Amino acid sequence: MKPALVFCRAGFATCFLVSATTKQEAKMWWKKPRWFFTGLYLVFVEVFIHGRDVREGYSKDILSGLYNQRAILELAVRALADARRVGKWLAVVHIDLDHFKAYNDQFGHLRGNEVIRQFGRILTSGLRPTDWAGRFGGDEFLLILPGADPYEASCVVQRLKQLGPQIPFSFGVHSELVMRGSQVTLEHFIERADQEMYAHKRSKQQFAVQV
Repeated sequence: MKPALVFCRAGFATCFLVSATTKQEAKMWWKKPRWFFTGLYLVFVEVFIHGRDVREGYSKDILSGLYNQRAILELAVRALADARRVGKWLAVVHIDLDHFKAYNDQFGHLRGNEVIRQFGRILTSGLRPTDWAGRFGGDEFLLILPGADPYEASCVVQRLKQLGPQIPFSFGVHSELVMRGSQVTLEHFIERADQEMYAHKRSKQQFAVQV
């Protein structure tokens, strides 16, 4: 009788149980390295591959492929804590797609969903390896750019505009040098970026009216 391999999953944890009801079965187990290493391989797949997929499922926005709101805020908190610890620049970018509601009303939600997917791919390809992008809600997105001063943050945004000229968007950038031990909050960064984004959107609307 072969020892039984039992896999049970609870959340992110995977348990590997080997049952050998008799001493003879236990000896058979150790005399069959093939069973042992097969079991180890299955444990590796469960923990490091399937477990990773589950974690990503909880943190990713299905439509855009970016981080969801909860995950991007957690990453932002981590980035701010890191900047505060060593004293470095941190930039937050708030993006809002222009005329997205009107587009949805005219062409339907399926076409609107495709715009969200396409913009998610643009953000993924246009950011630096150290940056994070998340869908903040609806047609709004939040970018976290660790170590980016105002010039570097502006370069990132301009690169995104070049990659997706067919999807117009308004943006607001707040970049700040976080001093060691600073009490600046994440809310401060998001509010300032939010204000800049709406100011940018209003300026575009006023320009359109004048033209």
